[in-house]
Amino acid sequence: MDTIEPNTLQNLVDFSKFNTRYSFLYDHFGIAFLFRVGLIIYGEFHDQVFHLNYTDVDYRVFSDAAQWVSLGSSPYHRDGYRYTPLLSYMLLPNMFLHPAFGKFLFAALDIAAAYLTFLLLQRMKTPDKDMKFSMMLALYNPVAINVSTRGNAESVMSVLCLGTLLLHTGGAFFASGLVFGLSVHFKIYPVCYALPLYFWCRGPANPANGLRRLFYPTEERIRFVAGATISFLTLTGLFYVLYGWEFLQETYFYHLTRRDTQHNFSVWFYLLRVFQGHPLEPLVNFFPFMVQSLFWLSFSTRFYRDLSFVCFLNTAVFVILNKVCTVQYFMWYLTFLPLVTPRLAIPRERMTVLGAGWIASMLFWLGFAYLLEFQQKDVVILVWVASILFMAVNLMIVFNIIAAYRGVSRSPSCPSSSSSSSSSSSSSSSSETPGKTTAAQLETHFITDKENKKT
Repeated sequence: MDTIEPNTLQNLVDFSKFNTRYSFLYDHFGIAFLFRVGLIIYGEFHDQVFHLNYTDVDYRVFSDAAQWVSLGSSPYHRDGYRYTPLLSYMLLPNMFLHPAFGKFLFAALDIAAAYLTFLLLQRMKTPDKDMKFSMMLALYNPVAINVSTRGNAESVMSVLCLGTLLLHTGGAFFASGLVFGLSVHFKIYPVCYALPLYFWCRGPANPANGLRRLFYPTEERIRFVAGATISFLTLTGLFYVLYGWEFLQETYFYHLTRRDTQHNFSVWFYLLRVFQGHPLEPLVNFFPFMVQSLFWLSFSTRFYRDLSFVCFLNTAVFVILNKVCTVQYFMWYLTFLPLVTPRLAIPRERMTVLGAGWIASMLFWLGFAYLLEFQQKDVVILVWVASILFMAVNLMIVFNIIAAYRGVSRSPSCPSSSSSSSSSSSSSSSSETPGKTTAAQLETHFITDKENKKT
């Protein structure tokens, strides 16, 4: 199978790789982008005709913040703007090209994320059948299409997170650190990838114990941490100089202390409402983070050898158990789903049932949310019950995915501590069912790549 080694800019933009068995993707990349463009154009018409806008309210916030920046002022003069100033800078062309420029940008980044997915799938030596399914999922994901064409900026995060994996698995640890630091600056949630990214780097050759092997600061790990630190602190320091404490408060601290008592998919909204002003309120506010952290630690130490899989799991539990959960948050973990599906041994019937359950539980929630918000019905308890059901279905899906994962979960060790570990990984992977790429095969592939670079 032809492979791509995307460690240079030339390889990243080498579309001649499509002139193989994957030439059909030319058409699908074009069709997927044109479909998004069509929805953006429809959305402009829809907003002028219907009372309920197609454009997300967040896009209005982004655009207004960009307008403040264009006037030489702070984006935080726009009430409700709680993002990095970088986002408002990206949407400055909204002021002098077209108000919908940002939507086209987000749609283009959505397609760019699909291309990065293709590169990662190639690197993982994904079988042709799985490659096609994963790419169709990446290009035609209805959630991604809806979120980007309505003007949400989640495709920016998709590109940054996938770019981090692409550089990291290619051995460019300082560069992956730079992109990772940028992603955490842009939004806080990628911090849940820090441990697996660190663990994945080459550990010490002769560790005293497993814990030392995981945390020992080797050269690769130092390069990654240095890149991430430089990137994050440089951007954060720059914007602190420009916008002061307001930048830190709106971009970071607000999200850490946010207590949203309005209805959303999260189960915590009602508990936060009930305990508002109660002495136990700080505990209720902190509890979701504690649960998320326990899951992150467990998944990071168990599955760090397969970065796409552990990033999917860490993001999924973050979204499911977060204090606030809206539709665009789903994009955070769905970004990694096309990379995960080739390594799942799950019957099609069960996959259909799980997918139908996810959709049904979402529609169940949306029905009661509509009655509460638009019909002014007193059904807040039922919305909360629907949120509990939605969380239960999502957790059930996560646990089913873990059970169906065909990778190898072993005791913590570095990806390439010795050549013998490489050969043992190869031999263990040969016992897996043909046609599926396991974590051991991935490890051996990445180790070989790294050793070839060094020789």
